[in-house]
Amino acid sequence: MAARVAGHELRWGEAVLGFDEHGELVSLVHDQWGPYLEGLDVRLAGTDTTAPLIALEEDEVEVHLGGPVQLDVRHSVLAGWDQRIVASNVSGAPRAATVRLRPVPARGCDAWTWSAGAEAAWIVAPRGDGPLLVVRQRQGVTQATDAFELGPSSRWQAEERRLWHWQATWLPDLRAAAVVLPGWWPDPVDLPDTVPLVIADLDQAVDDDGTLEVGLVGDTVEILPADGRHRATVRLNSARGTTLVEARWAAPLDQVLRSWADRLLDRAAGRHPAEPHDPAPTGGRGRAELLDTTTAAALVLAALAGPGLVDPLRALDVVEASLAGPLRGRTDPEAVLACLGLHAATGDASWLDRATDLVLELGPGPLGAVAAMNLVTTLATAGLDPSGPAQALARVAAHCATGFDPEGQPIPRDVRAEYALVLGTGRWDAGLRDAARWLGHRLGGGLPGQPPGGGDPRTMAREVLMLRMLDEQAADELEAEWLMGPADLAERTTRRLLADLADAADRFPAGPVADLLPDDPATFGAQVLLPLVLAQSW
Repeated sequence: MAARVAGHELRWGEAVLGFDEHGELVSLVHDQWGPYLEGLDVRLAGTDTTAPLIALEEDEVEVHLGGPVQLDVRHSVLAGWDQRIVASNVSGAPRAATVRLRPVPARGCDAWTWSAGAEAAWIVAPRGDGPLLVVRQRQGVTQATDAFELGPSSRWQAEERRLWHWQATWLPDLRAAAVVLPGWWPDPVDLPDTVPLVIADLDQAVDDDGTLEVGLVGDTVEILPADGRHRATVRLNSARGTTLVEARWAAPLDQVLRSWADRLLDRAAGRHPAEPHDPAPTGGRGRAELLDTTTAAALVLAALAGPGLVDPLRALDVVEASLAGPLRGRTDPEAVLACLGLHAATGDASWLDRATDLVLELGPGPLGAVAAMNLVTTLATAGLDPSGPAQALARVAAHCATGFDPEGQPIPRDVRAEYALVLGTGRWDAGLRDAARWLGHRLGGGLPGQPPGGGDPRTMAREVLMLRMLDEQAADELEAEWLMGPADLAERTTRRLLADLADAADRFPAGPVADLLPDDPATFGAQVLLPLVLAQSW
């Protein structure tokens, strides 16, 4: 989509806000640190609107949209940058309508959003070392934890008027950005499955709809889900309004891993060969049991390395048949990991030869550096020559350092960060520091919330893996900028992802996860779990 052009500007300290001919914000550029925003979209959905009436002044921009529900949006820089949104139902009758706000980060910038009813904020981090743009909800209420929607609901009474007030500031890092949190905010909110959520402010009244176990312990309230679920939106009522706390409770990783591996194997048992050239049934069974992705194969082998699989011999047979059959031509990093897993399970050195052949052909891609380094380490431990795979890893890393692959195509930032971190063990330099800070911005640095739109759990899992690569030298510096160190951030994000997967065993939660859902949820879950498993042994 072509960039929208700013025709009017407001000066806000060391930054300039740009607006198009419709009065919509299309840019925010800092004098020193460059672009932060490409837009701040405010939309009224569910009802018709008239053409906008626009007032452009030296220190403010105001847009009026008429209709059954009127919308007024004003940006002012008189005392900092304030955004004031007023919506009024003037139709004379109850109506359904939704006012949505969506920040659009500039290219190369990362955003974090926190929507919690009476409390909300969004943050944008620049491409370089500049300050964070932190925008806090000062008045009004959001009605969902996964988006900025003006609450308390999408139903409007006749003549109802709602005000939304946001205020922006610059802050140095994510630790400083914790100022947006109320003093009573519970920490953590991503918990082990038997640990209660603790609310230390008795002025916050829990709105229990029967899905929670609520207990008073001294001067605190302790909360657990009562219905076996692993997620709950806890509603807390106070003089400030209703605040929504999105809490998660995760089972241990090895337990979720075993459950998902058994699920993949059960699905394989019901799968017939898809093509005439697929291998004949093996192991004396009535039909072939085959996995259809190398990710599934690598995950089953990871589960096989620990106790608890229902039938470990069957699992090994299924993976071997799959890699010898429909997965034989796969050349991705997950195939390398599956070969390494088969070598560990069987002691057959031919799997190392196959893994070596695959690594020599790998280009830059997610998990590529991890797979190659795991092979190099395995070969060295076995007393074999790792020089070929090590040189291949170094060649790809050199391309990542330039930002472009051998064909001249740009390499995604997450891939470049992975190669830098894999080869940066024992070092702590400017390049690794940039990669680490980027990961902190991507995962919120310990703040509640989520990436815009919820984020892709598969990407977040790989970011957890990269966090685990950071050593103690990095941890001390990063903990001064984040709310916690890399290891704690990785652990909490892991719990979040595991809780979502546990609730998705039979149904994925509505929202961004459901939107990303492939035809088979088992494959999706394997793609999330594999990096988390790899992170435990890094």
